[in-house]
Amino acid sequence: MLMVMMKMKNGNIPEKVRNAIPWIVWYLWKFRNGVIFEARSKTTLEVVVKAMDEAEFWLMAQKNDEMKEKEEHEAVVVVKKSWSVPPRGWMKGNIGVDWNKAQAKSGAAWVVRDERGKVRFHSRRAFFNIRSLEEAKFQALIWSLESFHFHHLNRIIIAIDDSTLSNVVLRPRAWPNFKYQHAEIMKRLEKIEWWRILREDRSTNRGSFIIAQSVLKGGYKQSYVAMGAPFWLRELFENEERLSSVGVET
Repeated sequence: MLMVMMKMKNGNIPEKVRNAIPWIVWYLWKFRNGVIFEARSKTTLEVVVKAMDEAEFWLMAQKNDEMKEKEEHEAVVVVKKSWSVPPRGWMKGNIGVDWNKAQAKSGAAWVVRDERGKVRFHSRRAFFNIRSLEEAKFQALIWSLESFHFHHLNRIIIAIDDSTLSNVVLRPRAWPNFKYQHAEIMKRLEKIEWWRILREDRSTNRGSFIIAQSVLKGGYKQSYVAMGAPFWLRELFENEERLSSVGVET
């Protein structure tokens, strides 16, 4: 068996055959045990074909794992980018959510910025009897959409740190267990003339998340809507505004 395994280093043997050598050794061992202990027998061709198939499946799995790792790495690179401005003529509404399991309470916030990255206004609200983070995000999205409609934001990009809800809107047939959520979200979206919805990672959604966090950590339960950015986060939003203005057409 050792001699056979050494053949894996032989460059004169085709790569496909070299890759299959461990499975050939394994199935030869199983073939031997089957003959000795269970009186089972297979032809040499059957053993080789099975070994080659298993080797091919293993290589396919390895390639899939490599592709997945590459995609995850690329996703991390994308996540590290700063907040981006909406297209000209659009607003962008970032939604932040924080949830406390022990208190069954969540905080939500939205921040609306223009094509220059300037905060136009923001809002904060507390929710009670919230039993899961998924419910917290759903309630925050519903509330935000109603707020956007109330403030006549008819051309807005909706950004939330949740891939499920954005997929429920964009690909409802792939999410049949979320029919109720889809129906409730679409009721609100139908009142907005032009909209887009996307997932924005928390690293590029910091401002709205920190405002939402202040509901639970700071005990601020009173809802409000205010022009501009909150004074205690002004530096964060101004920094993002400066970064987002790089390359923006003047």
